[in-house]
Amino acid sequence: MESAYKEKTKQFHMLSIANVAKKLFAEKGFDKTTTDEIAKESKYSKRTIYMYFESKNDILYYIQLICLSNLKKELKKNGINTIKDLCDTVENYKRACPLDIDYIKKVDLEPKTESKFFVEIKGEVMSIVASIAFMIQSKCPEGVGAINAALLIFEGLLTCLKNQISTYEFFKFLNGSIG
Repeated sequence: MESAYKEKTKQFHMLSIANVAKKLFAEKGFDKTTTDEIAKESKYSKRTIYMYFESKNDILYYIQLICLSNLKKELKKNGINTIKDLCDTVENYKRACPLDIDYIKKVDLEPKTESKFFVEIKGEVMSIVASIAFMIQSKCPEGVGAINAALLIFEGLLTCLKNQISTYEFFKFLNGSIG
């Protein structure tokens, strides 16, 4: 029982630090925000921050993990049975959580620095890809290449977010070029 309490406490502190960092990164940019500023604003000591995060990059990865997890929850809540459902959910999420989208579009699937959170980020990405693949497979029972198609669709979504392209326009183009 005590370990569950410790884990919840740890998650609370990590989330508190991440929320402050998310705000500072948005205001000043990642490179111009210091760990000292995160500590001061969050009212945690630097030592405490480093107890939970190995580096400022680790905090960024944790924020990205949270944002991807939130998008996954939205996709699951709304259900994605068609590409239009996927586009609707992503576009609604972009409007509701623009800051989260800023972090999702910066996800680097091959980062230069390692992080204990990166494995979890890949897990969230693969979970979203699996949901898309399931939708593809249910529409095409033979399901040939559903995972590869889902990976391409997810990469397409990231490209749309990075370049501020409407997901509807992307999939209209994709549909036109396939069909």
